[in-house]
Amino acid sequence: VLNMVQIRVDDFIDHLSNISQDMMYERLIYDVLEDNGIGERGIYLEKVAELKDFLRKTTLSNQEQIKSICLISNNGIVYPFDINTKDSIRDIIPYQDVLKKAKEAKGKPIWYLDTADQKVENIFLARTVSSQDSYQDIGLLAILVNKEFLSSAYENLSTNTIENIAFLSMDNSVIVSRSDENLDFLESFWEKKSDQSTGHYMDQDEKILVSY
Repeated sequence: VLNMVQIRVDDFIDHLSNISQDMMYERLIYDVLEDNGIGERGIYLEKVAELKDFLRKTTLSNQEQIKSICLISNNGIVYPFDINTKDSIRDIIPYQDVLKKAKEAKGKPIWYLDTADQKVENIFLARTVSSQDSYQDIGLLAILVNKEFLSSAYENLSTNTIENIAFLSMDNSVIVSRSDENLDFLESFWEKKSDQSTGHYMDQDEKILVSY
């Protein structure tokens, strides 16, 4: 069962990574980030409108997995598209933290989990954008992931044998779970699991079998 869940999650991760990679071939991104609002005003605004339409189409064609996409220039100009404008990526992205991690990855996609009270509030996929001429960083691409889509990886699993299932971050924060109940076993999960990437153990305190 867990192997099937892992395959589905790996497909989800690969799909989003490929979307971000495909976006790197869009010339509009470089035109806008390199202009940065200092070029001819009319041409710049026209390019911005085209870029926002590109972000809109990319987001809506993948709206099961993506909630928002934005590009952020080096001087902080944000070019977003949000499916839900009440929860704009512009307002919720921890920009400096995401940027730092993305720079460390040197152009490769990174995953950033924004947590509060042991729960993952938002998931971002991000990568730096480099000039095609100078290869210097000119901005950041960030995708606000629909973390609830992860639940589709286990939604068809039998509830008769599985009391609960959850995705955890490395700091033990809950990303998604089938139920908010019966999660007490997670408090000691990292202490009780073995060093192996997969396995199981009997939680004597909760009287349950935990597989991972």
